[in-house]
Amino acid sequence: MKPYVRAMTRNVRGLKLFQTRQAFKTREGILNAISVLGNPQPHEIKGYLDRKSERPEHKWGQVLDYDEIHPKERKITMRTIHRWLRVLSKEGLVNHMDSRYSLSE
Repeated sequence: MKPYVRAMTRNVRGLKLFQTRQAFKTREGILNAISVLGNPQPHEIKGYLDRKSERPEHKWGQVLDYDEIHPKERKITMRTIHRWLRVLSKEGLVNHMDSRYSLSE
């Protein structure tokens, strides 16, 4: 196998692993938000997750990474929340009634 093909294969595997981890974190974050908030609407879930993802102010002399410089890019979108709520509803983990969501028993 040529070196550039091997490098591309490694990059694709790394990207798939990142997507899997990110999907797991998003799923767990939404389930956690529903359990903490009780019977929330999607915009309440978004507010909870956005507040949870905010980072404290940095101190002078500290090296910043890209995520701290651009915090808006870390926020979850309503489209993602609705997509995950639909998936969780189909799996039977979440009940949907009148634009509110609760955990199944």
